[in-house]
Amino acid sequence: MSAQIIDGKTIAQQVRLEVAEKVKQRLAAGKRARDWR
Repeated sequence: MSAQIIDGKTIAQQVRLEVAEKVKQRLAAGKRARDWR
């Protein structure tokens, strides 16, 4: 099995965009955006 090089910055950006979209959907539905602190 060969190693696969991943681009961490690109993956992190994609994850941030996905999370931002889900937060928008929750807010539009009248729900709270979660706070994980």
